[in-house]
Amino acid sequence: TRLFKLKSKDVLRIKMPRWKELVLIPFIAIPASIIVAIISQVINLIYPFPENYLENLSSLFEMDLPLWGSFLVVAVAPGICEELMFRGFLPRFFEKYSMKINIVLSGLMFAAFHLDPFRFLPVFLLGMLLAYITLRSGSIVNSMLSHTLNNGFAVFIMSFAGSAFLQNFFINSDELKYWVAAPAVLILIVALYLFHKFTGAKKCVE
Repeated sequence: TRLFKLKSKDVLRIKMPRWKELVLIPFIAIPASIIVAIISQVINLIYPFPENYLENLSSLFEMDLPLWGSFLVVAVAPGICEELMFRGFLPRFFEKYSMKINIVLSGLMFAAFHLDPFRFLPVFLLGMLLAYITLRSGSIVNSMLSHTLNNGFAVFIMSFAGSAFLQNFFINSDELKYWVAAPAVLILIVALYLFHKFTGAKKCVE
């Protein structure tokens, strides 16, 4: 943006969304987190993940940091930096295509960036969702908040999954019960419907 003397805020869609959009983001992010987690569990049932892969994945949440430090590293930092790249900068290259194609392409690049074949599908779906809420609303703040909540939910689960008050939702210490997907899907559908209603397609070109 500096090289071509562009306005960073405009290129990266850095602007505050309307309060109605922000209120809906938690009802989009958390159910989406639950759904992609359960999709990962189903993939693991069909094609079991290697033991060393699971150990490396869990080690991401076993850093010698307090809870707030883990939240900053795992949730806030990616929520800002990855969104600036994958929902701010890169979608500008696909604007000659339709919004739907833009969403799919940016989602594919987001999934490929993670270099994780076992979670490619969940990350791809999540990437498309984040692209949709950014392009639809014209504000990257929405996807930043959603991404932060998504990763923060993972930190929360890994930190408190063994707690008594969460046992009703888990098969074991790190796998959600499958019935949780039903209310998650319902809440996500309603929240996305309202989000779509409150935003305008014309904002995707802003």
